[in-house]
Amino acid sequence: MGYPIEPLLWEDEKFVKLGRLGKLLWLYLLTGRCRSRLPGLIATEVYIVARRLREPLDEVESELTKLIDQGMVEIDEPLQLLRVKNAPRYAG
Repeated sequence: MGYPIEPLLWEDEKFVKLGRLGKLLWLYLLTGRCRSRLPGLIATEVYIVARRLREPLDEVESELTKLIDQGMVEIDEPLQLLRVKNAPRYAG
């Protein structure tokens, strides 16, 4: 089962400015197995995301920090929750 993404994602100014890993991380957060029924709410830990992306943990942490700094993602570490802002906008 796939998860459609709205084409307008490719025109989003913040998304376009991301590097390769940032875009991969963003798309994974929108479409990965970690998704919940609530668009944009993800119950996972960063090391799991890094393992699923097959990327070094420190690089994924760095990209996630960039997403947080740009206001694209919020994180609640004690609850192990990530929230992708505007996820419903991009979910097709």
